Amino acid sequence: MVQRDLLKKPVEAATEARDRAQDVLEEFSKAAQEQAEQIQQFTKDLLERSQSQFVKVVDREIKRQMSAVGLATKADIRRLEKKIEALQKGTPAKKAAKKAAPAARATKKAANKATKKS
Repeated sequence: MVQRDLLKKPVEAATEARDRAQDVLEEFSKAAQEQAEQIQQFTKDLLERSQSQFVKVVDREIKRQMSAVGLATKADIRRLEKKIEALQKGTPAKKAAKKAAPAARATKKAANKATKKS
């Protein structure tokens, strides 16, 4: 019996050591997985920020080049469209005033002739 007990203790110790080693490996595996996820998220965030900065730089350069060439921007076109609309809204009144002006001049001329004859 004593010999069995002596043989049993090293086997139990080895089993216990193996179980502890598995627990430690599982903890390391979980920590590594968490770190991998953090690194992946950090990389994704960094890439998004880099792309955003790149787009801003390209946009600025395109605007600068368009300005140097003298091309109209959408804002320029919208501003001109608003001016055209405003002018078109004012056009009927201006046309009526222009049509009335020659008639008024003709009436004035007729009045002047009548006063000269008298």
